[in-house]
Amino acid sequence: MSRFSPWGLSVLTMVAVATVVLFVTGWGQAIASSVGSVIVKNTPNNPANVHETGTVPVTVGNLPAAPTTQVATQGIGHLDPGGNASLFSQYIDLSAYRSVTLYLSFSQAQSPGNQCVMWTRDPNGNDGYRIDSFFTGGSGYFSKTLDPAPPNLQDQWFEREGLSVDYTFMLTGRTG
Repeated sequence: MSRFSPWGLSVLTMVAVATVVLFVTGWGQAIASSVGSVIVKNTPNNPANVHETGTVPVTVGNLPAAPTTQVATQGIGHLDPGGNASLFSQYIDLSAYRSVTLYLSFSQAQSPGNQCVMWTRDPNGNDGYRIDSFFTGGSGYFSKTLDPAPPNLQDQWFEREGLSVDYTFMLTGRTG
């Protein structure tokens, strides 16, 4: 008698036919593509030959600059009782800044403080657009932020306390 039983030979024939049908119809390739990952061992004794195909897409993000603060102008001055002064007599170009902050320090201060009025001008150079008016309060220090920054700025400061005042100022601009 043969080594295979009659039904064993038929099972072997069916498996062989099924395998041929799977490879002819592309099922073998579909099964191979479903394998998630392939491990390639790259050792000095058995180096793996790898060739890149195509180009690797690289994108560069144009991120905004980190915020920095710069001094736009600064100075010192004296204001007589009932007088007025301008911290910066010419319009200052602030177009490079996202916001600006005015810092003031006084030698003497009482409530309600001194009045400061800020103006800007339009791109055609027309003057006199008042953008803010405020009192500095009774403290010796004051700060005022304009966000967004106007394209340019000029100020007028009115002494309302009846005092002789020495002052220091700094106007900073924030970029980014």
